[in-house]
Amino acid sequence: IFEKEQFLVGDEIKRVEISLEKTKQGQWKFTRSTLDGIEIYERETRKRTLVKGALVLSDWKSQLKSYMPAWTARRSFILMDGQWLGLLLVIFLALFIKKLVQNSVVHFIQKKFKKIDYRQVTERTHKRFNMAVGTAVYALIWVFCIQFLEFQDSTLSVLHRGGLIVFSLSIVWSGHHLVDILASYFAQLAAKTENKFDDLLIPLLRKSAKVFIACVGGVYIAHSLTINVSNLLAGLGIGGLAFALAAKDTLSNLFGSLTVILDRPFQIGDWVTIGNDIEGVVEEVGFRSTRIRTFYTSLVTLPNNQLSNTPIDNYGKRTYRRYSTTVGVQYDTPPEKIEAFCEGIRQLIISMPETRKDYFNVYLKGFGASSIDIMIYMFWEVPDYTIELTVKHRFLMDILRLAKELGVDFAFPTQTLHVYNEESQKGEQAPSEFHHWGRDTSKKLSEQSISFQSPRSDAKSMS
Repeated sequence: IFEKEQFLVGDEIKRVEISLEKTKQGQWKFTRSTLDGIEIYERETRKRTLVKGALVLSDWKSQLKSYMPAWTARRSFILMDGQWLGLLLVIFLALFIKKLVQNSVVHFIQKKFKKIDYRQVTERTHKRFNMAVGTAVYALIWVFCIQFLEFQDSTLSVLHRGGLIVFSLSIVWSGHHLVDILASYFAQLAAKTENKFDDLLIPLLRKSAKVFIACVGGVYIAHSLTINVSNLLAGLGIGGLAFALAAKDTLSNLFGSLTVILDRPFQIGDWVTIGNDIEGVVEEVGFRSTRIRTFYTSLVTLPNNQLSNTPIDNYGKRTYRRYSTTVGVQYDTPPEKIEAFCEGIRQLIISMPETRKDYFNVYLKGFGASSIDIMIYMFWEVPDYTIELTVKHRFLMDILRLAKELGVDFAFPTQTLHVYNEESQKGEQAPSEFHHWGRDTSKKLSEQSISFQSPRSDAKSMS
């Protein structure tokens, strides 16, 4: 212990000592009287002349304090007046830099996104992102500047730790909203492309980025709170197996979402049938589930792990859309008109730009209970269901107009009652005469057929 009994401070004699004491933890630290005496010793010796040959330890802070007025060294309400003044300067400096950075960030984002509709990002997201960036800048300036105000260790520790915590939280907060802004930017770019895979990928990457920011931010915040992150991560590693077993369904859904991204069985907006029960339009693909909007406007949520083992029929991947129907005409329609009617339908298929020209079938199919049936088998080359309905409507209307021009009447279910006349059966010719009549008539018709012998199932055969 070094102790000087009679140290003259102004007109008062005070004692200044330098002493150590052993704490309960076995550590040697300066005593409270030593810490209290340092301030008195430093103030009274500041302007004294040094002994010749002594080394002067001076830095910019010491030089700055030498120009400060005397009242800044007085203590009032816990801190010295100079420290209160320094806190006010730090606050105003942080506010100024915060405002400057906020304006610069907003200007930079709007300049980068000037070709995209930046307004699609909600105003609420704008405000929260700007507030988060400003808070991060404010906390950073605070942490950097308070180190120069020469607080006591206990006070400096609280202020510094609080600034780090606020900085960590604001960085995570701003990163969260920055992901929303970037996702909106790339979503608008993806909407301008024909490939729908990016429409599926962007929402998934958005959620992945938010989870990553949350994890990294949680570790940094824990470090700011002086939590031993190494032990925490080690504990998570030991409990990882138990966690994986407990969350096996969640992990299977996660790998299912990766399967959807890599295999690409469907895209956003595709009309799909999953299994035998779910049919609708793909609306969203997430980490855990895929959402299907049915045609009766309900929303079906399907876990992604089921997609790996369930048949998926994607109507959106069709090159052509098949159309098959049967047209029934009346039995009293002359064969010549039926032949002309079939040929006219083939020509309608060829003349429509939305039909497949290399394969179609229009033929007399059979004799129904109340009609002569004509089969129409063809394909549409259209991008979606709405256009398919449009061209189908035009095609069927053209068939109605064609039948009216040719004098072909469509059949409907009818029954004809024949009255048996026994007297008319007398005096009939011998069976052999009927056979000769049938063979001769058939031979004549075969030699003078009104139909083509070669198939007429594409545009080439029709030319």
